[in-house]
Amino acid sequence: AIIFSMVAVILTVYWVYSDFDTSYLGGLNTNHLLFNWHPVLMVSGMILCAISSLMSFRILPFEKLIKKYIHATLHTLTIACICLGLTAVFQCKTLN
Repeated sequence: AIIFSMVAVILTVYWVYSDFDTSYLGGLNTNHLLFNWHPVLMVSGMILCAISSLMSFRILPFEKLIKKYIHATLHTLTIACICLGLTAVFQCKTLN
């Protein structure tokens, strides 16, 4: 699951920063680089960090307290990525 979530993040980064024309897949505008962070941060937060957080508590071979700290840190990183992704959208809308 973690490998598939990493692949999803890599594909999203490739999609956002590739040189497609504006009619492809919604056409992210490279002039608005602030908005381009939105899909990267949302996929990173909701898929990569959240899945890693859920899986870390079950599969890591550490004692329970250390697994709780890793779990909480990854959940905090999830919330931070989601908030930054939403901030990128609101800032882009405010600037335009």
